[in-house]
Amino acid sequence: MKRIYKSILIINMLFALLLLNLSCANKDKQLHTYDNDIKIQDVEKIDTSEDILSLNTPYCVKETLSFVIALDELENTGVISVVRFNQGRFYSITPLETGDYLILLYEKNDNYYNQKTALLLVDGFIVSQLTDSSDFKVTNGMSRDEVLALDKSSVTTDNYTYHRLSDKSVIRIEYENDDGQFFVSNITKIATTNSVINYLTSDDFKLLTK
Repeated sequence: MKRIYKSILIINMLFALLLLNLSCANKDKQLHTYDNDIKIQDVEKIDTSEDILSLNTPYCVKETLSFVIALDELENTGVISVVRFNQGRFYSITPLETGDYLILLYEKNDNYYNQKTALLLVDGFIVSQLTDSSDFKVTNGMSRDEVLALDKSSVTTDNYTYHRLSDKSVIRIEYENDDGQFFVSNITKIATTNSVINYLTSDDFKLLTK
């Protein structure tokens, strides 16, 4: 009998947590207007600027920076075309004249300036097509130029490059500097909780994996 009561208690607790998560998700949806139906192919492309290029910063790099910016502020600069809401997170996608897409992920923050609740940028990515994970074959000792040739949408910072692949994995590669030449010394698959690729609608993801 005690086992039955214990099982019922566990089920009730799980159900309560589910209701709480659904409630929080519904509240989050009200933080900003969004459109999950508009097709990106029907959206006007914008020119690529230095401001846009500066947003191409992986979440694992951005979290080390002190500079923050909110979705509303980005919209005021004209670099946001469409805002989506999927899997409990907001992201924006903007088609560029180069054929790339600027894709940005946001996270709710209740302690922005003056205790204001805001959606803050946590991940940025400029990409046309994701590299097929089966084609991304990197080994220690390869030159950085060889690695970059495998992934046209990679991001380089200091002695690292970052790569997002078609299986939604994110790879960080570290290089050793040998008299001005860089060679792979470490390859790490990193957590993807704040990777915008994880939250794309199926239609948006298909744009990057044709």
